[in-house]
Amino acid sequence: YEAVGIDVNDKRAWNALAALQEQSGELQQAMTNYQRSLAIDPWQGGVTTRVAVLQSKIGGNGLPVSQPGNQWAAQPGTNLPR
Repeated sequence: YEAVGIDVNDKRAWNALAALQEQSGELQQAMTNYQRSLAIDPWQGGVTTRVAVLQSKIGGNGLPVSQPGNQWAAQPGTNLPR
């Protein structure tokens, strides 16, 4: 958590924290932190894949969960980049 506390805009810190949480079984928190990383830089293919995998494990369609504050999350009727 220390690296994220130092620079909340460091996508690598969010990814590292999420990977640790994923390995320890904290899937929902891992997905949230991968989404934080994607909010900083949405063009991270590997992170997008991790979110999709976690979403399928947790349940859902593999798209990021749309919640207030997740402006980058897929909204109904929007086109996602290919």
